[in-house]
Amino acid sequence: MRPGTRNRLLLLGALWGIVLAAAPAALAFDGFSVSPFLISAFLCVALSGAAGALAAGRRAVGSARGVLGVGALQGLVTALLAAPSVWVALTATMAGFSTASPLEILDLFTDPGIFLQSALAALAVFAYYGAVGTLLAPLTGTVIVRVVRAEGPARRPAPGSP
Repeated sequence: MRPGTRNRLLLLGALWGIVLAAAPAALAFDGFSVSPFLISAFLCVALSGAAGALAAGRRAVGSARGVLGVGALQGLVTALLAAPSVWVALTATMAGFSTASPLEILDLFTDPGIFLQSALAALAVFAYYGAVGTLLAPLTGTVIVRVVRAEGPARRPAPGSP
């Protein structure tokens, strides 16, 4: 896969992750009041979306898999990566972690209920990204396949060239 194609997939995947997170964030946080958790959650889903698009793009290059399979793979990888990363970010936020008082993270050991509460939120993130990723698989698969196929056939370097 060429670097330009890879970069387009990463950018599209990151944007897709943020777009999918925008509606639930607006509902859950009364608009977009900026908080450290919200910033870290958007960063996590952007990275998860980028990784999902890259994985699906590599699969689209390597096989003649259909558009639906490529889109579903992107949704599944995004959901599998977004849920644990949001779980970690939410656990740290609920524990009161901040750069001003980093030792407050030790409160996790005195109140293990924080893990359960944040795990429920992570489960909701997984279900949401999995369901939406599956429902919109034809759209995402079409975009990913078009980006990958636009690069054309891969050229092999001439023998003896670096």
